[in-house]
Amino acid sequence: MFTDCPACQGQFHITVTQLTAAGGQVICGFCGTQFNALPRLRDRPLAGRLAELVSVEKESPESLPPPEIQPPSPPEIQIEAPVDVRVIPEPEFDLPEILLAETPLPRGGASRILWLLGACLLLLLFGGQYAWFHRDSLVAHFPGLIPRLTALCERLNCTVHRQRDLAAIKLVNRDVRDHPRYDDALLVNVTLSNEAAETQPFPGVRLLLFDTNGQRIAYRDFQPREYLDASIDVNAGMTPRQPVHVVLELMGATAAAVSFEFVFF
Repeated sequence: MFTDCPACQGQFHITVTQLTAAGGQVICGFCGTQFNALPRLRDRPLAGRLAELVSVEKESPESLPPPEIQPPSPPEIQIEAPVDVRVIPEPEFDLPEILLAETPLPRGGASRILWLLGACLLLLLFGGQYAWFHRDSLVAHFPGLIPRLTALCERLNCTVHRQRDLAAIKLVNRDVRDHPRYDDALLVNVTLSNEAAETQPFPGVRLLLFDTNGQRIAYRDFQPREYLDASIDVNAGMTPRQPVHVVLELMGATAAAVSFEFVFF
């Protein structure tokens, strides 16, 4: 049988006894490379590779035809016992001392306390956000919070009540007549009612006057603090289905007015 070196392509003759004794591991006689001969066994040598290893001296031009070149006999093979498997040591890294130093783990009790405090803070934050965005219901159930919310909204430029449904505010009663004490003035009496299910802010009220042709001749806007009695807390909002009586006075060119309209804003 023949085998060849994977490094220099040199070929060798080898016997079954030699392969068995070496466990298939051989050393090339040309370059000294150790390799496993079993996967490279052949019954015949490769003539092309043998020719590459043959060195022939050139004859002069006048010489007779060159003699037939005989391929050299394969060199003797060196048999070596199977190589013992060695454990490759793990690589060593040159790390800074600060990374090599062991970091002490936090104590179990302190760690649990920190987690507990963090969870409590998150719950408080979530509860505060929920209460802020649902403060209409909160105020309806706890009216005592209105002064504090009012003070907070003055700083944040917001309103105590978030919900605002102008379509739910109805005129239960209205009456417009000449003012009994002043000329060119009107006395307006209206009753408002919040038909929504929740408390909502008092609206602004606009009174519009029209002549016989339906043309608007005058209007006046009233803010809640202008049309509400001093005994009513504006910040408390309109309680559902609780009538609110409003008295308005309008002075000016009102003689030509024959109709009126109320608009909430």
